[in-house]
Amino acid sequence: MSTALRGPRARADSATLSMELLIGAGSGAGLAPGAEVQAVLGPGERAHGILAFPAPAAGLTDLVTRLQTRQASEGDVVRLGSLLFEALFHGTIGAAYREARGRARAEGAALRLVLTSMSAEIAELPWEFLYDPTLRHFLALTPDIRLIRNLPSLYPLNAPSERLPLRVLVGVAGPATHAGRRLFGLDVAAEQALINTALAPLVDESYLDVYNVALDRATDLLDAVRRTRPHIFHYIGHSGIVGGTPLLLCGPLGGEATPLSSAQLAVSLSLAAELQLVLLNSCWGGQAGVQTNLFGLVPALAESGVPAVIGWQTAISDRSAPWLAARLFAELAQGATVDEALTVARLALYTNSQVEPLAWGLAVGYMRRETTRIIAPPRHPWRLLVIDDEQVRADLLQSHLTRRGLEIVWAPGGAAGLTQARRLHPDVIVLDLKMPGMDGFEVLRQLKASPTTAAIPVVVLTSLGTDYEIALRAYTGGATYVIPYNGRLDQLEQVLRGNLHIPLC
Repeated sequence: MSTALRGPRARADSATLSMELLIGAGSGAGLAPGAEVQAVLGPGERAHGILAFPAPAAGLTDLVTRLQTRQASEGDVVRLGSLLFEALFHGTIGAAYREARGRARAEGAALRLVLTSMSAEIAELPWEFLYDPTLRHFLALTPDIRLIRNLPSLYPLNAPSERLPLRVLVGVAGPATHAGRRLFGLDVAAEQALINTALAPLVDESYLDVYNVALDRATDLLDAVRRTRPHIFHYIGHSGIVGGTPLLLCGPLGGEATPLSSAQLAVSLSLAAELQLVLLNSCWGGQAGVQTNLFGLVPALAESGVPAVIGWQTAISDRSAPWLAARLFAELAQGATVDEALTVARLALYTNSQVEPLAWGLAVGYMRRETTRIIAPPRHPWRLLVIDDEQVRADLLQSHLTRRGLEIVWAPGGAAGLTQARRLHPDVIVLDLKMPGMDGFEVLRQLKASPTTAAIPVVVLTSLGTDYEIALRAYTGGATYVIPYNGRLDQLEQVLRGNLHIPLC
């Protein structure tokens, strides 16, 4: 797996248009005819309709059961997704959906579909398999759609961090029995190794700090959260539903499980005031509703104030769970929002023959914040790194561009420039080609080979003239723009302001 880390300010926000669907908000709760649906497109833009499943609903129930027990064929899943789509997107709600899609496409934006359910019966349905029979595609596998869930809550959201490195707590539990009954075998060590390998480049570049903890006892999680104060909590192990109660199962490898309820889990994680994402790689952790209105682990954590929570709606094998996590972390490291990262991870699961065929739709995500990034945009000025052995030119750039509102950092050579780029994550790099020791071409090669710096725009400012071969070599090496230096900076300013959209005073 390859990662291309984009500095937290180097990636522009992906344009999105949101449409929230409040399902079951009226007097007709559950799957009975008359459950109200409200579509909210923006201030003052609302459409009202009803959830209309064809009678009898037994066909839907059977398809859901076949999906949960892994007996569903591709045709079953298409039928299930079509039933869900037609029950939701008909009449005025269907018209609002088509209008929203048309508006998003006209603006070159993605459409974020936020499903907010008011009842457990509705929340339990696998909405991630919504299938548009007219366009013949699953919404969750559509690149310009972000399918996510939400949950009404009075709890305030955790505040995002503004500093690197981000702290990732990987909690691992591998008990063999619970209440005397044997648990399904899970290779937690292999999954932990895969996740740590996937995150290693980001750790090396000081973007992440990863803490691994064995959750042998329920109190181990509380102690680890108190010690590390993570931004991300990733759980590897068992969860389940016992007596109608969703539980996360702690316990030593091969030993007896100690259950942790959703309330106890939420309390343990509440010590991390900057927690932004919880990923539960365990069976049934993402089930939306359990009987009446008792919500499962994933929505319960979202309700408690965690901005984004992802889990699995059903049992899942250790073939699929690590792949989702690895790709999700890679996308988040590039600066993607949680909903964007989850969309790409679903697409990756769908195209991966090594995982379960339906794993892409079994991953469920709740996102409480409109745009959730794991780190908030810093408030300090846009940062430009100058890699140039000539101090006179560096001083000119610093003097001129500092007055235009930029923060300028100078690295007097290639090796120093690479170190500064990895440490500072600048918004843009201005690079000279002709330098002693490590020249600009080698610097460019190493910048593009590193997960931390690969996506940072590089403007080559060279006194080697406008030689076509030199420019072609620089562009082939990954330069964003190549500008001949003639003692003036007007062309560089134009590129920064007009092409890279960096505001200049």
